[in-house]
Amino acid sequence: MNTMTLILKKTAYCFKTGGMQMLMALVLFCPEVGISQHVTYEELLGRLYDQEHVATVPGPGEATATFSSFDRASRFDATQEKYVSWGANGDGDGYIRMEGDEMIVFEDDGPGVIWRFWSALAKEGHIKIYIDGQNEPIINKPFRDFFETFESDIPPMNFPELVTTLSRGRNNFIPIPYQEHCKITLTGDWGAYYHIAYSNLPHGQTVDSYSGSYKNEERIALAETDRLLSKRGYLRKKYEEGKGHRVAVSLNPGERKQLLSLGGSGAINYMEIDLGASDQPYALKNVWLDFSWDSKYHSAVKSPMGMFFGTGETLNPFRAQPVGVIGNKLYSNWYMPYGEKAELVFENQGAEPISFTLYIEEQTGVDTVNALRFHSRFISDTEEDERLGIETGSKVIFDFEDLSFDGWKVEGEAFGNAPASQDGFEGQSRVEGYLGRGYVNSFRNGDAAKGALKSPKFKISKNYINLLVGGGSDENKVNVSLLVGGEVVYKASGNDIETLYWNSWDVSALKGKSAQIVINDLSSEGWGHINVDQVEQNDHNRASLDGRNLEWTFLDVNGIGRYCGVTLQIQNEWEEPNTTASSWWYGKWDKKNIDWWWGEGDEKFYVDGEKFPSTFGTGSEDYVGYAWSAEPPFPTFESAFANQPQTPIDGNGTTVVNRFHLADNVPFRTSFRATLERYKPKRWGKNEQNRSLYQATVYYYLLKE
Repeated sequence: MNTMTLILKKTAYCFKTGGMQMLMALVLFCPEVGISQHVTYEELLGRLYDQEHVATVPGPGEATATFSSFDRASRFDATQEKYVSWGANGDGDGYIRMEGDEMIVFEDDGPGVIWRFWSALAKEGHIKIYIDGQNEPIINKPFRDFFETFESDIPPMNFPELVTTLSRGRNNFIPIPYQEHCKITLTGDWGAYYHIAYSNLPHGQTVDSYSGSYKNEERIALAETDRLLSKRGYLRKKYEEGKGHRVAVSLNPGERKQLLSLGGSGAINYMEIDLGASDQPYALKNVWLDFSWDSKYHSAVKSPMGMFFGTGETLNPFRAQPVGVIGNKLYSNWYMPYGEKAELVFENQGAEPISFTLYIEEQTGVDTVNALRFHSRFISDTEEDERLGIETGSKVIFDFEDLSFDGWKVEGEAFGNAPASQDGFEGQSRVEGYLGRGYVNSFRNGDAAKGALKSPKFKISKNYINLLVGGGSDENKVNVSLLVGGEVVYKASGNDIETLYWNSWDVSALKGKSAQIVINDLSSEGWGHINVDQVEQNDHNRASLDGRNLEWTFLDVNGIGRYCGVTLQIQNEWEEPNTTASSWWYGKWDKKNIDWWWGEGDEKFYVDGEKFPSTFGTGSEDYVGYAWSAEPPFPTFESAFANQPQTPIDGNGTTVVNRFHLADNVPFRTSFRATLERYKPKRWGKNEQNRSLYQATVYYYLLKE
């Protein structure tokens, strides 16, 4: 099978005339019909670049999830409907269970496929892969060799597009199928941190289980897939029935213009924008895409141009499989079906005119009425703040700005005689997220000291009480309690990190009643302390009421669909520190002169209303595919599915990353929620220049009822 055969394979057998066309449309878009299908290894490889497959309706039993080394202290308490230790950050060595000296890190019943194996540190301890209940592993090699050798060939592995190292992160995208069962273990000094992304195939589909070696035609298909991915951005799928449309575009300030209207059933399969000699940063930030499909998918695509194409607000060359930048041209391979019509609107939201050339390729002569519709939405911190509208009507009760406990009753030694006014005490990591100059910190004498603070009484007058809390997560011993009539009605605690996050209590049923705040530190164990600030009354809640206050939600949708990735732009800036670092720009690891890192938070995907996320990662950079906080040096990198096209050489400024899911897309049948933990507050440190602001464009497919 040559490369072009592999590219055109689906076209050759999917889109024919008459009854066969209708039959194949059912298979493509309605897997529920229950037609059995054996998926070959070559077809699995095709999922790595197949932009059409992500538009198919998920079949019964189809699912994608991740096993990772996340901190198992994080759990969902079903009795309280609350998330406990949700910010626990010991993410390097979590596992399912131990069997003798083998750490079980993956176990699943088939038929399924492992799509991606990632690690931040692969060492000499062994990885063992057991398939279909066999007693002996089909793979038993040093974990490092798993990313460096193919069968018994000489290292390093010679599939540079399928097996990549991205700023220290090891990524292996060679699929591992299993028909009945798969178990993976790690032994000895294997390293630290892992993600294993896998899919369960729809009912009725079967695969040939991985045997530990490959047939010759499978090796050739791997090589062809690797070569095809290397040509991403230059090579795209062509259709016998299709046409191109080229439009020279001029948009005046504030002008909104429909550039194309396509009728009938079809799909846009390629889009290109040539910016030419235009003001590129201006266009990328101010020109918005607004695409609608049919009569009920209005503004299904709504994003600034630069974010949609994965480059952010400046033109950064990179080539991913779905989108990228080559020279002055932006390209997209996203498959965008429509059943009645497609309307492509562009809007200039800036104050200057802009010109560019738009080119699209349209697949015609195909029934896509039942296909999922492509969506892409933009979200930013600024929009989120405006949507919540939480500043209006805020009434501060306690903010500790006078640096005294006047009116409070102080018990024990944990809190001292006054609020803290520095970013932590001796032996404590830097405290962030408090407002102004004063806050409560019970680490004054370390974790050993105990005590309590009891506030003067106040009357509840609004719907919510919001407060900033950090420190330990043991809600029974380390907490802020709300007492009404002498009884505890609410508690809040930290997330086992020093940063203070908003907590919210719904007190709408308690309006008019007298209340009291009690801050408790009754623990001498690790994380036996608490940080508190800015207790306020408000008619708006500032945080989730179930303990997920670290999570920044970047997608929350209902319906049937597939999640396919995100471009994330982080404006992380700080004032240059006065002290000189011991190495590089700001030092390394625990010897930094400023704690600047933004990406410690885990990604969490909640599918179809699940309480505990079926994808629970170990850090934002791990989700993308790199590792170790981008400790110096700070490189840009590109690959088919993960990219960092922009980052300052010293980390201080704007960073753009993206992660795309094609083979490992996440199907959902009722709902999908994607979040990132945010360990860095929007404003941090003492200087107003210090900020960490997020914006994202998300890519997904959806079918409305």
